[in-house]
Amino acid sequence: MKFLTVLTLIFLASGPLFSQGIVNRIKSHVIASQELADSIDVEVFLPDNYSQSTDDYPVCYVLDGQWFFSHAMSAEMAFTERNGGKKTPYFIVVGISLNNILRFNWSGEASKLLRFLSQKLVPFIDGNYRTNDERILFGWEATGGFVIRSLFKENSSFSGFIAASPSPLYGEYFPHLKNKFTEFEKYLTHVKTKSRYVFIAEAENDYPSGFGIRNITKLLSQKAPENWRWSFQKMTGVTHRMTAYEAIFKGIYQYFHYYERLRYNNLQSFEQLGGIQYMNEYYRKRSAKYQISEEETLKSMNVTKRGLILLAILENNTAAFDTFYVSFGGLKFIDTLFLPHGIAVGNYCLKHQNRERAIEIFQFLITKFPKRANPYNGLAACF
Repeated sequence: MKFLTVLTLIFLASGPLFSQGIVNRIKSHVIASQELADSIDVEVFLPDNYSQSTDDYPVCYVLDGQWFFSHAMSAEMAFTERNGGKKTPYFIVVGISLNNILRFNWSGEASKLLRFLSQKLVPFIDGNYRTNDERILFGWEATGGFVIRSLFKENSSFSGFIAASPSPLYGEYFPHLKNKFTEFEKYLTHVKTKSRYVFIAEAENDYPSGFGIRNITKLLSQKAPENWRWSFQKMTGVTHRMTAYEAIFKGIYQYFHYYERLRYNNLQSFEQLGGIQYMNEYYRKRSAKYQISEEETLKSMNVTKRGLILLAILENNTAAFDTFYVSFGGLKFIDTLFLPHGIAVGNYCLKHQNRERAIEIFQFLITKFPKRANPYNGLAACF
């Protein structure tokens, strides 16, 4: 086990905010590799509910685990354990420690590391832990360049690829890599691979990685298959050495795109994404991908609808408000709201001279909350 990982475990074990139970969820392995002529230290972090569940889990494989394993572990806990609501499903984190002296070899001579991952490590993890076929591969700098090369392999073991400041890639700084870039172009011309997710992050002044990132993102924008979901983010105020930390959080979060309840920042984004049709399609895909029950799907949709009608009130958009109120079911929708939200809807109706609807809402709220004063006050205001 590498020295930095040991320090991480000591910190976790001694810190007042971390229980011994978290440390017990970390498993260490040493895997011999003929491909790499070395033994590789691997750490595995299991989700909070792993021992109480029979579920199979997605896996996030973190290259340069000696630096980034603990950060990916923190991301898993932040997304699944903090503040009740989960932003992603539970997932397993696998940290792969790599020799720093040889790191740049992995991006240039990828075949050996690819064989180790696909033929040795992934089968080992699948054989010893409950996993599904969703696998994310993360790398930074040289291992980020390796992630990009892995992306252009037809039989890749991974469905998600997160590359932070990937290098070296073909560009002004690495012109000798043009042949490899040409291979990428040919691959995209004939590719018939399954759908893939790609997240590429660049620092604000990412020299020299930026030259290659510019070429690879241009290529993806022109030739990426329709079933590939990819995005690029230039991170303002972030240095080259810091891109890994933001990319781990944002890349993993975006990979599980349909898991969280749908939320809108404003009505403009609601319209731009496709309105109610997009909302319905989002929840259909979410339910199918994560086997979410009809009851839970309806509950989540109601949370999204509540947010939309409150946005209409906040933006004082009466046309959108009326559309939402009617299409969401009127009093049936009011029945899904907490009292303060129902009061807000009733008051908005009264404010815009829709007295009959306001009376209907407040009378309904009185029957639902007979011991609360607010609905009576609202009804009195109507009269």
